[in-house]
Amino acid sequence: MAKNNNIDQDQDQMSDSFDNENHVVSFVAEIDTDATDIYKPAPKTELPMLPLRNMVLFPGVVMPIQIGRETSHNVVEEAHKKGSYFAVFCQLDPQEQAPKKEQLFQTGVVAKVLKLLTLPDGTETAILHGMHRVKLQSLRYGRKYPVATIENFPEVEASPGMEFFAMLDTCRERAIRFV
Repeated sequence: MAKNNNIDQDQDQMSDSFDNENHVVSFVAEIDTDATDIYKPAPKTELPMLPLRNMVLFPGVVMPIQIGRETSHNVVEEAHKKGSYFAVFCQLDPQEQAPKKEQLFQTGVVAKVLKLLTLPDGTETAILHGMHRVKLQSLRYGRKYPVATIENFPEVEASPGMEFFAMLDTCRERAIRFV
């Protein structure tokens, strides 16, 4: 009987903590930008680098990530405090703790931290916004985190031609058939 009372008390405490306004977390990112405001670094820019395991961040995408490594914590925390940008590259081997240039995909994105959260279990989660594709030129490890030398990735401008409009018409026709 005492065991059930403890469970009830734990559930009441948990319920109270979620009802408390201080524990409400908003995952809606406030982004006041359009395509012309997206950060595009100068050629051969150096930025702090965050390696991602088993994830890919794309330009224009907002995505949560869990912070595990101390160097990742340092990159994200500094960028969040300063409102600055950093480079994000996906690792080839997720087991590697300090990946070298050859152990990263060579195309990544410049990103910004929208929110930094510490969850009740102590883990840190950052909400990132991918900005612009970049190429990895070199990588060095600084005192607190890795620093990447990056350059702009050439953007390909798509110009819709006859083939594009034909595929668009086909998609519309099939969508109408399904509905």
